[in-house]
Amino acid sequence: MRNLSKHGPRIQEVRITPIAITDPPLLNAAGLHAPYALRTVMEIVTDDGISGISEIPGNAAINEALASAGVPRETGV
Repeated sequence: MRNLSKHGPRIQEVRITPIAITDPPLLNAAGLHAPYALRTVMEIVTDDGISGISEIPGNAAINEALASAGVPRETGV
């Protein structure tokens, strides 16, 4: 049964997983980009077990900002 009190579900856990996916180097107006794309996968789990997954652009600055906010980073994935 869902925990839908007057405040609704509450976030219990947030995890970030930095990944690199292959992306062929294409020439565009900004030049030639790297042969990979960095992304950050975010997973949010509520206190009643509802989970959601999202992907955002990834780089060291974004991952460090999330880590400094207390979001744990998954490793070995």
